[in-house]
Amino acid sequence: MKKKVLIVNGYFDSTRKAAKRPWKVPQAMAPMFLSGAFNDEYVDIRVHNEQALGPVDPALLSGIDMLVLSGLNSAFDRYLHLTAYAKTQNLNVIVVAGGGPVRILPELSKRYFDYVCLGDVEQIQDAIKDAWGSQYVCPLMVETGFALPKYALGNTRSRLKYVETSRNCNFQCDFCSLTGENNAYMKYSLEYIERQFREQPGGDLYAVIDNNFYGNSRRHFEQKIALMESIKNDWHKQGKSLSWAALVTSNFFNEKNLSMVKKAGCDYLFTGIESFNQEFHKNHNKHQNTLNSQVDIIRQCLDAGIAMFYGYMLDVVNSSVEDLKDEIDYMLDNHDIPLPSYFSLPIPMLGTPFFYEQLENDKILPNVRLCDLDDTTLSLRPKSSIEETLKFTRYIEGLSGDKSRVFMHSVKHTYRRRRSLRLRQHLVATVPALLLTAQQSLVKRKGGAASQQRTHLAGTDLLHESYKPEMTVDSRYQAYFEPTYLTDANGDITEDLAPDLVKEAPIAVGLDRLAIKA
Repeated sequence: MKKKVLIVNGYFDSTRKAAKRPWKVPQAMAPMFLSGAFNDEYVDIRVHNEQALGPVDPALLSGIDMLVLSGLNSAFDRYLHLTAYAKTQNLNVIVVAGGGPVRILPELSKRYFDYVCLGDVEQIQDAIKDAWGSQYVCPLMVETGFALPKYALGNTRSRLKYVETSRNCNFQCDFCSLTGENNAYMKYSLEYIERQFREQPGGDLYAVIDNNFYGNSRRHFEQKIALMESIKNDWHKQGKSLSWAALVTSNFFNEKNLSMVKKAGCDYLFTGIESFNQEFHKNHNKHQNTLNSQVDIIRQCLDAGIAMFYGYMLDVVNSSVEDLKDEIDYMLDNHDIPLPSYFSLPIPMLGTPFFYEQLENDKILPNVRLCDLDDTTLSLRPKSSIEETLKFTRYIEGLSGDKSRVFMHSVKHTYRRRRSLRLRQHLVATVPALLLTAQQSLVKRKGGAASQQRTHLAGTDLLHESYKPEMTVDSRYQAYFEPTYLTDANGDITEDLAPDLVKEAPIAVGLDRLAIKA
């Protein structure tokens, strides 16, 4: 009989509700890539992305032989929930865990999971071989070291398709989880890239989910663009079109590069604007954003006929609430540029230079839980009072009081840029801005109203609905539903996490003080 495998992208929605976000872009693709490591001849695979589909039904964890877990740093406790469900129903199930939480917390992870994968998705083949034998590994992975994602296991009805042409990033912004993991930038072969496109014909839009599509090799970048232009021309002869989106860093933007990608079918770009304050970029080792004005970059992109998306970090640690409100007002009043796709509070991502700097400066609040490390929860001491900052946090979650300004901005921006972008680009580009004001009501309809209101303050905020078990779990795993704490009542790293985080701490940020706790 074939082995049964369930691959889950563990996810806690920032609203703390059992929300479904199928419209959120990008979706987690690690489960698709992980699925490509298994040999279909010997394994039946199911994939569940909790970001898009909501929390997995514990019944799906019954009867499986292996549970594979992936997710973001804040999802560590979700890994524990799923492990508890699986082990309760089958004590012999093999649990393989990887992704950000495990790479940053390997010692803690070894307590709970059978296999702890600290490398990239391809490392799962080592766990498969050790558990069952090499015949269970996809022959393509054995031959090339890579496996083609099993796209058919995902949402095949979606007209949005995903491809990847490189991995990691060649920059080291101090707050980025990629910097904390310290993995080298890696380029994929042109053959592997082309195969991803050819395996998914008929999409309306292809999202290139690289952390940095531009990268550090001009030659590889130009080769990728030539390949994508070739695919575009081939598909055009067949009556199909190729429209794609990618994430690039600010050093990408010049007339030549924009012209090249536009000719190859690029209609949308996302970049980490983060802030219009240049001091912000200097303080966070984001020097690529100081080469040009961020507003000029956006205008240059739109002038080239490419819609622009960006995120914006509201640095409550170093800026007052009053100053941050002025920044939002500037964006709402500037109809020549689009609004951000999202606003985020600063997050002390585990293992990053920013995390250790905040820890050394006693900026991390007491009793912070891993699940509090999201973009709508205050986990750092703000410049303004905590009360004023929390009021501001509730405001940015839905831009309450400014919904009409958001709508009018979208209308006026679309009119002003009516000659730069096509109608479809305008429609796609308008969605994130409107969702800034609507996503709370969408989540309520899908996940039900919460029994209590959020505080948005780490350590006191309500826990995600998933912390309440949906089935009776074995007594050995009941503690898996208790939240994992990052800091204790004094704001120091907890004893559970100290072996991992102290080991990674650079001496320059207070290794001696941390070692006391270990």
